[in-house]
Amino acid sequence: MSVEQLNLHQVLAQRQQRVVPAWIKKTLHYVILGIITIAFIAFTAKPALGAEQISIFYGPLQFSLSVSALETYVKTGKINNELAFYTKSFKPQDLVVFRQALLYREDVSPFVISQFLYSSNGEMGLRKIGELIQTESGQNGFYAIRAALILAAADPEGLTLLNVMRYYPSNSIRINISLIF
Repeated sequence: MSVEQLNLHQVLAQRQQRVVPAWIKKTLHYVILGIITIAFIAFTAKPALGAEQISIFYGPLQFSLSVSALETYVKTGKINNELAFYTKSFKPQDLVVFRQALLYREDVSPFVISQFLYSSNGEMGLRKIGELIQTESGQNGFYAIRAALILAAADPEGLTLLNVMRYYPSNSIRINISLIF
């Protein structure tokens, strides 16, 4: 081997030994995870299994409200008999705030929300919320809430409370308010 070939061989060996910084690896990991998540959402985002009702539990007491009653109120501003039971003590300004809360839209990409929800802080928060908002069978709603949030963020209508309900993968959203007290 000549000196020139030896130097070339040493330069190539040094280039192969370069270490990629950890932040680049981590960023690349998140980009790939985000692309996979968005691709998954794009091919599976069908709100066929959305929640049809919200069941509120307080010990042995249970109250139910259909999601369609909320959708009707948001679209038309009219309160049907089912929703009237829950809103009869509301003041007019409370009804305005309630409707605005249902209509409030947060424009956040499904990639960003999935990154947060898959982080340790996001998972810890979702597990706490999942104790309050449960699946139809009374299980922690952690996975259902995470799926609904990501799918709602991917929806053209954006991330709204009603959209999260539409994408909740259970027929009923069970809210255990006894945990609040």
